[in-house]
Formats: sequence, structure tokens, C-alpha cells
Amino acid sequence: MIAAPDCTNGQNKTLPGDVFEKLGSDVTVAVFAGYCNFIGPIPDSIGSITSLKLLDLSVNNLTGLIPASLGNLTSIEFLGVGRNNLHGEISPIFGNLQRLETLGLNHNELTGRVPEDVIDLYGSRMINFWIRDNNLSGNFTVNSRDYQYFADYTDAEIKRYVRDELK
Repeated sequence: MIAAPDCTNGQNKTLPGDVFEKLGSDVTVAVFAGYCNFIGPIPDSIGSITSLKLLDLSVNNLTGLIPASLGNLTSIEFLGVGRNNLHGEISPIFGNLQRLETLGLNHNELTGRVPEDVIDLYGSRMINFWIRDNNLSGNFTVNSRDYQYFADYTDAEIKRYVRDELK
């Protein structure tokens, strides 16, 4: 099942947590909720859809922390929460998502360092890791090349470099 909320009225509204509870954990494989003008926090109930392979909540006005319940999405391959107003640190829970190929956290207000588990995932399975335009600190190394949280590189340059290294 693919779920996409009605985003046609253009009004700001909260992302309804009960919708995710009703979707169930056995059937839903994708939720497209980008560009919907959603406001408020990401509901913890999203983490109950363990069959989810794609979750796109990008380009909304979501606020608060990224819920730890997203660590329950063990089937997830694409997780996009970029271009919102999320804050806090990047949780190491993302490093447990062994099927994750794309993680979009860009254009938020995230702080701190990227956890080592997430960096390790980026160096192996994950091929798209978007973290630009946050308030991150420190450096990290992928395939023997140092990066300062993409401050000097575009997402396309990083993605191209990592793909070349993984061939």
C-alpha cells in the first residue's frame, strides 16, 4: 500500500499521528507526505509501520526532534525529512537501519556531530546522505577522504565520489 495524504487545500495542519496507526505495520510500503505544509512534530506512531520502505516528509514546516521511533523502521530504504525546522542532534539510531540507501536531513536546524554508526552506514550501504545547511560541527571521513559536513561540497559531488569509491 502507498499512502499519500490530501495536500491540496494548502493550509497548515499537523501531521496526524492516528493516520499512521491506522495504516498498520504489515501492508504499507511508502508514505509520500512532502510539500504538504504540515506543521508541528513528527508523530512517534510513524515508527509502528515496520514494513515501510519509503518515508518522505520533506519540504514541510515540521518542528521538534526527529523521533527515536524512526529507528524501528528496519525495512526503510528512503527516509527524507529535509527542508523542515527540525532541531537537536542526529540520533545514532539511523546507524541501525541497515537497508537505508537515502537519508535526507538537509536544511533543518540539526546540531552536534554525525554519529559514527551513521557515518559507517554511509561508507557502506547508504549512497545518498544529505545533511547540508544544518548547524553541525566537526569532521568525518568516508573512504579515506575527510569532509567537514559538506560545507564545501554539494550533495551531488559527495554522492558521485562515494559511488566511484564503492565500484
